[in-house]
Amino acid sequence: MTLFVTSKGYRKAFRTVFRTLGSLKNYKVVTFLRTFSPSHFENGAWNEEGNCVRTRPFTKEEMKLDGYVLEMYLTQVEELKAAEEQACSLG
Repeated sequence: MTLFVTSKGYRKAFRTVFRTLGSLKNYKVVTFLRTFSPSHFENGAWNEEGNCVRTRPFTKEEMKLDGYVLEMYLTQVEELKAAEEQACSLG
């Protein structure tokens, strides 16, 4: 069985979106690319009696970027930077 790293598929999705948008002639629209939602369950995971009673987003102090969440965040940032560099080189 081949090991599949989630961030590889995630990276491919970002790269595809950015390349597609970058290839459109005269594309001047602001585009929002929605990403994954970090775990926000408390008192356990979503499938282990955890719950989500939040009524507001995490603050910077509450948000922890480590492990899987950090890997996904860094993947997004790397692909955005690569897309920006490509766009600048194309004019």
